[in-house]
Amino acid sequence: MKSYKLFALPYIALLFLLAGCGSPSGHVKVSNIPEVSSNQVATIEVFDVGEMPEREFRQIAYLSYDGIMGEFLDVVREFKIKAREIGADAIILDEPVPYTGDRYPYEHLMYRAIAIGYQAQGARASR
Repeated sequence: MKSYKLFALPYIALLFLLAGCGSPSGHVKVSNIPEVSSNQVATIEVFDVGEMPEREFRQIAYLSYDGIMGEFLDVVREFKIKAREIGADAIILDEPVPYTGDRYPYEHLMYRAIAIGYQAQGARASR
């Protein structure tokens, strides 16, 4: 076997590794809350700042996205993708928090949301 083929193998492996890091939900950070929903639903409901669902729910995870002004629609899409992956039924958006970061002088925002799961009707927790 030629020695130049051996040198190409690590570069090919690095290329595949970097390609996997570019997935759409790769930018959303999740802080898990101990209880996770097992319900998988096709549609994720979105509640804006100050809105609350009428049904009973439990928090599943806190979501955050490091972005800039004008990325709101992309951020909501990313939150919905991540919420679906972790089994949430809906997300509740929170106000973005401005701060300085790597993209200075552009305004840097930390978008935030809470992924929630709905409580089953008539279900009670055992004690």
